[in-house]
Amino acid sequence: MGQAWRSGADTTVERVVVGRRTAEQELDLILLLEEEAPEAERARALPPSPPATAAPVGEPTNREIVQAVRDWIEGAIKPHAEGHAKFEAVVAMNALGIVIRDLDAGTRAEDRALAEALMAGTTTLAEPGLLARLRRAVLDKCAVDSPKYAALAAARTRWGG
Repeated sequence: MGQAWRSGADTTVERVVVGRRTAEQELDLILLLEEEAPEAERARALPPSPPATAAPVGEPTNREIVQAVRDWIEGAIKPHAEGHAKFEAVVAMNALGIVIRDLDAGTRAEDRALAEALMAGTTTLAEPGLLARLRRAVLDKCAVDSPKYAALAAARTRWGG
């Protein structure tokens, strides 16, 4: 989805937002694959999420600018839009919500080297602490990209996150 948007094949805001919903599949995969991990790893506590950032002072932050644009779309554009334009306004608001949560989180759960090692079988879920780190990363990423995803709440309950 991201590549379709980057190449210009589909430049809709909907395409780029859908491209960020990979956290849902990542969460589902961890839920499926964790059964293969040793019991000690399945029982390991999650590492903490990154600490929250301090309250802003001075000039408006990127987060505040994005929030202002999102609020403007919600208050001035969406109420007057109809049909597909209203849908696009909602998608744009969702996109800006993702950016706001991403700015607040200050971290991304992306590790190409780890992904390649897992795919090659040189790293497994038996590695001490790996499953807990993957759980934390996917919980944090899904909370940014798809906070209303039903499996996110279930995973938080199951994993204590």
